[in-house]
Amino acid sequence: DHEVELINGESLTSVEDMLQIVWPLLLARAASDSQVADGSLNQMLKDAHDNGVSHPEVPHESEPQLLAQLAQKSATSISSTLTHGRRRLSALEAAGAWKSFPCTVKKHRMRRCIDRRFDGPKHLRTRDYGSDSDDGFGCGLGGLGAFLGLF
Repeated sequence: DHEVELINGESLTSVEDMLQIVWPLLLARAASDSQVADGSLNQMLKDAHDNGVSHPEVPHESEPQLLAQLAQKSATSISSTLTHGRRRLSALEAAGAWKSFPCTVKKHRMRRCIDRRFDGPKHLRTRDYGSDSDDGFGCGLGGLGAFLGLF
């Protein structure tokens, strides 16, 4: 478990909570760049929605405090860049073209392998039940139990 402390003293313990803060910032910054195509931004919006960010075009409530702290360290205006990007994102969000883009969330499924030792009809099983022991009950000792006189 890792804990991240925000500027206002709140703490985050899950990645999902962190995404609610970071993803809108990244999207707004990408949207402010005119070289990023609308198709790419639509896919980014789709990815944000698919990964649980409900309103990626809207800033998180902790963002103004973060920007105020960054403004002290940086001479460039980050807030104007993000505002320009958010206008573009809002227009793309309202158009709704992002909804038709493919989902890129990975679905990890376990493939089921047929275990031929136990599954299927007996004549197709790879385990030879008849040779487990002399009496054919399959005690697991092979013919060794009979050889030693245990049975």
